[in-house]
Amino acid sequence: MEANELRKGNIVNWRGERAVISQIWEVEVVFKCGEIGMIDDLRPVPLSDIWLIAHDFERGSFILEKDDKGYYYSAGEGVKLSPYIESVHQLQNLYFAHNLKELLCQKRK
Repeated sequence: MEANELRKGNIVNWRGERAVISQIWEVEVVFKCGEIGMIDDLRPVPLSDIWLIAHDFERGSFILEKDDKGYYYSAGEGVKLSPYIESVHQLQNLYFAHNLKELLCQKRK
């Protein structure tokens, strides 16, 4: 992963666990838990139906569709407005760019 594709609030894999970024430095990030990690050690969280359901993803005006290649932002009826979205942090970033608000990723209870 590269620093320029990360934002505060992004969910990533770090040391085999999910972590939320609270600060981004040149080659390091600070997580909400207070620990510091190297950007080179971060891995994306793959986007999946299970993740979307588990986090109660609500589309609203943001239409996320899926075909045999993966997920994409859509105008509806299969009209693609983005490249394929492969990871949670990519979805978070695209959602923010579209809605100018954070995608809340609260796990279902």
